[in-house]
Amino acid sequence: MTTRKQLFISSVQKELAAERRMLKEYVHGDLLLRRFFEVFLFEDKPASDRHIDEVYLQEVEQSAI
Repeated sequence: MTTRKQLFISSVQKELAAERRMLKEYVHGDLLLRRFFEVFLFEDKPASDRHIDEVYLQEVEQSAI
């Protein structure tokens, strides 16, 4: 089984929101890409009692790209 790499897609929150979503949908819709990559969008992360910067940096650290 192939371990998928996390692909972190980010920009200023208000900018490029549609483009980030389209990239995620493209990767998930492509049979080859979704086999190797899991897309992370910060806006999909559920609310947490942890500080936003802490969560963001942890996800960046865990991402391959």
